[in-house]
Amino acid sequence: MALQKINIDRDTTKPIADFCKNQGWVPPDTEIISIRPAGEGNMNTVKRALLSDGTSLVLKQAFPFVKKYPSIPAPVDRLQQEAFFYAEVQTHQALKSTTPNLIGYDEHTKILALEYIDDAEDFSFLWSDNNRSLTAEEKTKIVSWLSALHNIESDALDKDPNLEMRKLNHEHIFIIPLRENNGVSLEESLKKKAKSLRQLAAVQKAAKDLGEIYLSDQMLSLIHGDFHPGSWMRTKERGPVIIDPEFSFCGRGEFDLGILEAHLFIKNQDLSEVEEVLQNYNKPSYFDDSLVSGFRSFEIIRRLLGVAQLPLTRDEDFKIDLLDFAVDTLRSH
Repeated sequence: MALQKINIDRDTTKPIADFCKNQGWVPPDTEIISIRPAGEGNMNTVKRALLSDGTSLVLKQAFPFVKKYPSIPAPVDRLQQEAFFYAEVQTHQALKSTTPNLIGYDEHTKILALEYIDDAEDFSFLWSDNNRSLTAEEKTKIVSWLSALHNIESDALDKDPNLEMRKLNHEHIFIIPLRENNGVSLEESLKKKAKSLRQLAAVQKAAKDLGEIYLSDQMLSLIHGDFHPGSWMRTKERGPVIIDPEFSFCGRGEFDLGILEAHLFIKNQDLSEVEEVLQNYNKPSYFDDSLVSGFRSFEIIRRLLGVAQLPLTRDEDFKIDLLDFAVDTLRSH
C-alpha cells in the first residue's frame, strides 16, 4: 500500500483512508468516514478527511501544474518545501500557534497532511467585500508573526532555496504583467493604462532589478513567499492562522512585507494605516525599506494586470489610481 499511487482528486474514501493509516497519519482505532473538498486550492488539490472521532485532517496533493490554471506547469515537489516550513516554525513558540500542525508528508505521492482548523475562513473577503476589514488585533498579530518569522535564527534555513517555485512566481510578478498580449482580459481603460505603464523605462528597470534580487540566493530570513489575505485564516479560537507557504524560501524579508503592504493599501489606499500597522515589525539588520516599496508596487501591478487578478468590486478608476500609485513609487526610486 505504501507505494500505491493515490490521487485524492479522484480516489474514493477507502484507498485514501488505507493510505493515511499506512502513513501513520490516522490512529489505528480511528476511521476516515468521508473525504470532502476544502477550499478552492489554487495551487494544489485540497481535501478534508473527516474522522470517526469527530476530528479532521487536511490533505493536500501537488501535481505538475497549477490546480486553478492546469495549462501552467508547476514544480511537483512544492509541498516538500511547505512541509519543511511547517516543521521549522513549529519549533518556535512565537510562530507555532499561528500555523497548522504538520502531520506528515509523503514524497512518493506528493501528499501533505495537516491539522484541520475548524470554523475558519480565509481573508480573501478583503478583496471583494468593502464592508469587512481586518480588526486592529488581527493586523497586529499578522505583522508580529511575520516579524518573528523573519528573525528566526536556525542552521536549517538554507535547506532548500525552492528555486523552481521562485522562477514560477518571478514570471508571474515581474514578466507576465509587463508583457503585451499576455492573454489577461482587462477593462478598456485598464488596457490603455497597462500599455503606457509597460513602456516606462523606470518600470522595466525596476522589474529587472527587483526580479534579480528575488531570485538571488540571499539566505537571510525564512520567507513565507505568498503573504496575502488568501494565505491568512480568520479563526474564533486562535485568531489569524497562516497557511500555504509552498512559495517559501530563504531570502529577504522585504519581499513578504512588500506583499503585505500592497494588500493593506489595496484595501484602503491609505499609507498612514500601513505605516501604523508596521510598527509591530522588528526589522532584521539587513533591511532595506526601498525594496519593500518596490515589491509592493509590483504586487499591485501583478494583481491588476497579471494572471492572478484580484476579485475587486471597485470601479476602474480605483484600479487606475492603484496603478498610478505603484508607478509613481517606482519612478521615485
